[in-house]
Amino acid sequence: TTNRDLHFYDMATPVYTQLFHLTAFPNAPMCLHYYHSRTRSMLFIGTDGGDVHILTFLTPEKSLFETPFRGSATCWKVFYSDLGQHSRLVLSSSFPRLHTDWVKRISYIPDGDFLITCSSSQKYSLVSRKVDNEKLESYYFNLTKSIGCFDYNKGFGVIVTCSVDHMVRLWDPYVTGKPMA
Repeated sequence: TTNRDLHFYDMATPVYTQLFHLTAFPNAPMCLHYYHSRTRSMLFIGTDGGDVHILTFLTPEKSLFETPFRGSATCWKVFYSDLGQHSRLVLSSSFPRLHTDWVKRISYIPDGDFLITCSSSQKYSLVSRKVDNEKLESYYFNLTKSIGCFDYNKGFGVIVTCSVDHMVRLWDPYVTGKPMA
């Protein structure tokens, strides 16, 4: 939504019930990617400001956020700026301004623990970076016509992109100067 909110619903029953309303993001969420394994549960959020926020849920089977008052409320409002108060259940991190335009697509690649995002921006059209190591550099791929979407092929170790110039390109994730094909 353009309201800078995310709504979380319980979908385990025939009637979907809103449980949490995460509100007051710094920018409007534009795309999401959810990853879950036995050891991790992560929600990646790309915004209209070019930011990427990561919510790591520590015990999603119990609860996503703190619910201090167990009254009759069916939906708890959580402010983004207050996520630190929920650190027992969720950790928050972000990569501000990865792009100069809104994030179109976001994907997490668990095998290398890296994140790939794309944008309409000519500068920083595609960005690849490690998730857990903020000291490492991001890899920036620039394309005059921007990048509309992408996918990562684990078997070949390549990123496939397409753009408004109707070209499909193959990229080595660590060579940003020009595509392989």
